[in-house]
Formats: sequence, structure tokens, C-alpha cells
Amino acid sequence: MLSNREGVETELLRGCYERLRKDAASGIDGVTKEEYGRNLETNLAVLVERLHRMSYIPQPVRRVYITKPGSTKQRPMGIQALEDKLVQAGTILRKLTLSRHKKRGVRNSKLQEFP
Repeated sequence: MLSNREGVETELLRGCYERLRKDAASGIDGVTKEEYGRNLETNLAVLVERLHRMSYIPQPVRRVYITKPGSTKQRPMGIQALEDKLVQAGTILRKLTLSRHKKRGVRNSKLQEFP
């Protein structure tokens, strides 16, 4: 059974999931937003449990190379796994909530949509 704190964290991560772009690239695990969403409640509950047990380990970043505009050179880009995106977004939102009264730091407009 989830405690109240875990319920709040599940809600926070669900909100982060809903803010993810539909067409966001999948990470090294190949899991898309649609696939993760098929069992969203179970996936989020397991993720929250791993976070509480401190057994969550971020996955390696998938490296892709994209061509620079107006050039033949390529630059590296790291694509994170979907769960890693959720955890990072949740961490940002939690820190924003805790420090909202200071009115400094990350602007709310930057949190509208996560990659």
C-alpha cells in the first residue's frame, strides 16, 4: 500500500509523464511514451518504490549524431530513457515547489513541456 508521500510522488511523476512530448525520442531501452503509458499506474508505482528504496539507477544515455545546420559536421546528442526524463523532471518540479517563495531560479515557463 502506498503511503501519502508515495501517492504525492506518483501524482508528481504522472504530471511529468503527461508533459512529455508525444514524439520524444526513446532512450537506450527503446521504450516510447505510448508503450510506457499502457501500464502507467504500475510503471509509476514501481518507479516510486525504486526511488524510495534508493535502488533506482539511471540508464546509460543513447548517443546519436545530428548534422549541424548549414554544415556537413555532426554534433553528438544524448537521448535519455523515458524514466530518467520523468525522474529529472520530477526533481526539478519538487525543488521548484520547495523554493517557490524565493521567486528565483528556474522560471515556470521553462517547465511547460519536457523533451
